[in-house]
Amino acid sequence: MPALVYRHREHLITLVAEPQNAGVVTDPVDLSEGGFSLVHWSDGAFSYWAISDMERPELDDFVARFRAAVVPG
Repeated sequence: MPALVYRHREHLITLVAEPQNAGVVTDPVDLSEGGFSLVHWSDGAFSYWAISDMERPELDDFVARFRAAVVPG
């Protein structure tokens, strides 16, 4: 499964996108645990996981910006 890695200041954000067959759209869900922030959501075409050691508000901002930039196809 492909992963994109972004750098934000001293933190890395790993974004994994898994294709979906029968697309279900879901809002971001907090799955953070063990010192890592993890957010999962779906846009109907892909399921996404954003993982980082940054604080949740910063990761939430990244997720919001990423979702706003993705144009549904």
